[in-house]
Amino acid sequence: MIKLKRPNEIPDTLQSEKVTHAKVMIEEIIFSGRKPRSEDYAPHYNASDVKISLYDMQLGKCCYCERRRDLKLESDVEHFRPKAGVTDENEHPGYWWLAYEWNNLLFSCKRCNTLYKKNYFPLISGTIRAQKKGDEAYEQPILIHPTEENPEDFISYHCEELIDEHLNKRYFVIIFGKDRDNRGSDTITLLGLDRDELIDELITISITLRGIATKMIAARYLNNEYLFREAADEIKSETKRDREDLAFRRAFFRHFGLSQFISED
Repeated sequence: MIKLKRPNEIPDTLQSEKVTHAKVMIEEIIFSGRKPRSEDYAPHYNASDVKISLYDMQLGKCCYCERRRDLKLESDVEHFRPKAGVTDENEHPGYWWLAYEWNNLLFSCKRCNTLYKKNYFPLISGTIRAQKKGDEAYEQPILIHPTEENPEDFISYHCEELIDEHLNKRYFVIIFGKDRDNRGSDTITLLGLDRDELIDELITISITLRGIATKMIAARYLNNEYLFREAADEIKSETKRDREDLAFRRAFFRHFGLSQFISED
């Protein structure tokens, strides 16, 4: 996960009369004493202008796993705070007042959203869950919000290259939480960011990055200006903001003391 910058411009659909009407309909259900169901929500949050705005904001990458996804085939508009109920909170109606709020929407791949995040939204122990508009500002969620917090303050990676008894190289990547409140590790578990398919992708990437880091170390040792510039350009290219698994790439080069070469775009 990386920090995302949300555009100030709200998509037109979310400011339309049909969304205003949809909000009124949900309010009427709430005031009637019934808990809204998913099908009670008109899917205006899934409108093309909303989806495209989120997709562009995240450079086509899932807000959680950072893999690039196809806009039409493998993507969801994700409600950070679930709109229609919260898992393990049977009496809570969900954050119905945030169903069409721009700041509560993200672009997610279907796997992260439907197999892992779902309607989970745990809070830090002792926190009172919001029941109405405005109260969410006082909550302390466990899940890291990528447009309001920097996930790299909570989550990092460790990489190792080992040689076995047969002189074969083996590579390992570990993702871990690094904050005292365990929000990082809990977010990893909640979103399945340590699942095998993602770790395997990071291992593959790490082989390329290790070669570049080794080139930079050699360039410094040999005082080779040409090799130095080449390695510096490669590090910058590998850490541009549109790269998949950017948080991992940044952490990898920081581990080798090469932070100054990381792209700042």
